[in-house]
Parts: sequence; structure tokens; C-alpha cells
Amino acid sequence: LYSTTCPLLDVSLLNFNSALINDKAVLKWTSENEGNLQAYVVEKSLDGIHFTKVGKVAALNEAGSSGYTFNDPASIINTVFYRLKLLNKNSTEYKYSKIVSVYNTRGSFTITTVNPFKSSIKMTVFVPSEGVIEFNLCDIFGNVVNKKTMELYKGNSLQTLDDLYNLPAGIYILRAMFNGNVVQNKLIKTY
Repeated sequence: LYSTTCPLLDVSLLNFNSALINDKAVLKWTSENEGNLQAYVVEKSLDGIHFTKVGKVAALNEAGSSGYTFNDPASIINTVFYRLKLLNKNSTEYKYSKIVSVYNTRGSFTITTVNPFKSSIKMTVFVPSEGVIEFNLCDIFGNVVNKKTMELYKGNSLQTLDDLYNLPAGIYILRAMFNGNVVQNKLIKTY
């Protein structure tokens, strides 16, 4: 005989969809059997792997099916991924929905870096089409101290520039070139 102090999550997501309206993501879903459900935590990711909470929607706990809408206030500039974390009333159990994505076709070449850095630069890179991208890390005098070229597929990817631990602490410029477009990020190296 197995007993538990909290009922298992029996909630069923009937559908979960995303759309882009005026450069913003709109998520819609319908569920049933919400008797033990507290809330839906909306999680967002730029790479489809690492998710962070961007909102929470309380469960309606209605008989039959319930419909929900969540509007992400942030503008979408390329591809973004979403999932729902379904929490039971005691916040002791949860389960995840499938992952849905939103893509803004007007997205442009962008780089988001982790700053400051120590031995490597971690970055999220978005390219609107497949192609070759060249990274140059320059010191404050414009000298290239590290260079990397790679071919990327359309969309988001996580990239790194490694083996930077021998560089002195200070200010650097990361310059990336893709299809004639140049993006620069000012970075600080620490020990």
C-alpha cells in the first residue's frame, strides 16, 4: 500500500501554443483536471535548454477545461522558447509542458555576452541565416588578442571564446562580423 500526503498532479494540457503579435510573444493553453493545481509558472529560454521564470498564472480550478493567456512584455528579436511548469497546491510536485517557440523573422544579427569574464567569454549568438561569423577580441589599443571563425546555423546558439586566462585584466572589445554586419561588445576581464 502506497500513500502520500499530497495528491499527484492529474492535470492535462489539452493544447499549448505560441504566437508573435507586435513583436511580443503571446502564449495560450487549455487544460483540464486542475483540482490539485496551484499555478502555471511560465519559463523562457534563448537557447531551448536554460530556462528562467518570466511569469506566473494562478490556476482557475474550474470543473471541465480552463483556458489561459500569457503575454510576455519583452520584445522578441529572434527565436525564444517557452515552457510551463505546473505546480501542485503544496508546491511540492511539478511537471513540465512541451516546449514551444516564437520566431521574429525581422530578427537581426545579435550577440549577448556574460560580462565580466575570466578565462572564457560565454555568449548567445543569433544569426538570421546560416553563415560564417568571425569573432575578434581586441585590447583597448585595437590589437586583436584572440580570433575565432565558425559556421553557424540560422537561429540562437551558445558559443565561447576559450583560453583567455593569460590575458591581463582590463577592458576589451569583442567584435563579431557576419554577412557585412558588425556587432561590438565592451567587456571587462577580471583575475
